[in-house]
Amino acid sequence: MIWRLPYDKIRDRIQPGDILGYHRCGVGPTGIAIYEYCLTKTPIDCCMTHVSMCVSGPEILDRKVIIEAAEGEVNVRALSSTIHLHNGRAFWYPLREELRFFRSAMDRFCWNQVGKKYDFPGLFSNIFGNVSMDAKKFFCSELTQGAFYVLPYVIIQEILKSKKKKEKDFPSLKLFFAKKALRPQQLVQLPFFKPCIEIL
Repeated sequence: MIWRLPYDKIRDRIQPGDILGYHRCGVGPTGIAIYEYCLTKTPIDCCMTHVSMCVSGPEILDRKVIIEAAEGEVNVRALSSTIHLHNGRAFWYPLREELRFFRSAMDRFCWNQVGKKYDFPGLFSNIFGNVSMDAKKFFCSELTQGAFYVLPYVIIQEILKSKKKKEKDFPSLKLFFAKKALRPQQLVQLPFFKPCIEIL
């Protein structure tokens, strides 16, 4: 079961390090959506096609800010306008409580990537199979995934232990450790998040 709540009800709970996932609707399937359907039989209109990360905003402004790889580069946007303009469904993936001490390091990583070029070749190649991470340019999930490499291996193992799971139970985690760029749908299946909430 997925909780569904209005943005104004959860806005103040969204913090740096949390992930926003987006399902695209109404414009036609993307290559990523088609690939996910072929691989997992996930309906095309339910496939996640974009992710971004919440980061710290200007202290003098009460504004939620995200950093994402989109429109040719890594850029900064207001979360509220992104959700308002998005043609589809949006989901909030809160970071697990055990990882709260790493929020600032993840935040720093994202801010340090602003202005870098979009990884168009990597995005195209990733449709057919997970490519190696590129630190010089990013597509959306590649950027967001990069922030999670600040997590110590021992912390990830503690999370698995608390969930009574092993690495093999999370196919995305094997790709993560191999530094293979995850697609959006794979990224949110990492064991780093609390249950997601759909934003209305």
